[in-house]
Amino acid sequence: MSIPALFDKLKNDPSHTAELLNNHFAEIILSHAEANDLPRKKHKPGYLLYLDISDFTVLSEQESLQTLTSIITSYFSSIVSVILSYHGDIYKFAGDGLLALWTDDYEQLLSCACQLQQHQYTTNDSIQLQMKIVVTYDAAMKTIILGNDEFKHYVTLGKCLQELNECEAICQPGEIIITPSMLSRMPHLLNKYQFIKKDNNYISLKYPVGALQMKQLLSTQNSLPDNRQYLPIIQTFLLDSNICRQLSELQCVTITFINLDTISSLIDDYQRIFLQIYEITKTFDGLLTKTILFDKDWSFLCVFGLSMSKDYNSAQQALKSSFKIHEELGKCSIGVSTGLTYCGIIGDPRQRCEYTVIGREVNLAARLMSTYKNVVSCDERTMTTAQLNSCNFHYLVQKELKGLANVGQIWQYKE
Repeated sequence: MSIPALFDKLKNDPSHTAELLNNHFAEIILSHAEANDLPRKKHKPGYLLYLDISDFTVLSEQESLQTLTSIITSYFSSIVSVILSYHGDIYKFAGDGLLALWTDDYEQLLSCACQLQQHQYTTNDSIQLQMKIVVTYDAAMKTIILGNDEFKHYVTLGKCLQELNECEAICQPGEIIITPSMLSRMPHLLNKYQFIKKDNNYISLKYPVGALQMKQLLSTQNSLPDNRQYLPIIQTFLLDSNICRQLSELQCVTITFINLDTISSLIDDYQRIFLQIYEITKTFDGLLTKTILFDKDWSFLCVFGLSMSKDYNSAQQALKSSFKIHEELGKCSIGVSTGLTYCGIIGDPRQRCEYTVIGREVNLAARLMSTYKNVVSCDERTMTTAQLNSCNFHYLVQKELKGLANVGQIWQYKE
């Protein structure tokens, strides 16, 4: 079944659809789902756990897209189950990481962090996945719901963002970093856990290693053949989850990653910028899939060329959209790449999941965005596929892109 046909089916047969769709949202968002007065700001203190998979970019270079997708979706399915079992809420997925929220019980959060790190995840190819974990507290965390009647999204504001960014930079694979704001909330637990001092008043939480049996995620021999259009995420599905499975596909798409270096303190500015990017992307038949504010300043992830899109040149549409966004917003960095990508559900459709894109091209677009500042940069494949005038493309000096090899010539796009 094609994706457009699947949407028609959902429209005509809405049974169980609401329950399934609710699994795509954090609880704090569901409580404001009917809000029409946008932008809307929600204040609520919270304990946050940020989790990031180490060396994911390197892994994407070593494995085929089918194998990579199977590994990551299975991995996140396990992570989601652990977090929910400790009464946490999956606040947001962010590429190869996620942000989880606890509103009151930080002891459950710490136990969850230890449980996650005690597990060792491996594949039949003996590839071991490790994660970095940072836990923090914010008494004035704000969630802003942005958008319009057609499309809504949410971002997080607060002191916790700065702490998360600083900690992620010093956190090592297999480590749990505790921020000072979190430590101040748990003085009576200092005797329960052992800690190691880190830089900038951060500490690392010690936990028993190897206490849990190694978990075998999957066999790479079970990877789907290249000509399979839809990639199942989890082997065993409930009936409702078949919808999520059919929404997942391997597709040659163009990815754009947009980063804003400076962020306003005015909520109306967030709304204006969000709607600008959304409307421009939509005009060029693209899909704004995610906006992330707790990593790399304020970033937007857009996809062009999904099977539900019109039959346009996706690379061309992405470049034109990117240049218009760059013109209207001014100081921003945009990376564009084209190639086969997994587009679909990550997490567990029965509990908590989100629509996302995974693959080398996503990592490449993100690296271009963060490496080539204040320009629209693209890879060789995007440049040749777009079939635009060569005068619009200008050589960029080759720079190392962390975790990526053989990326070819990088170009700046101008009109």
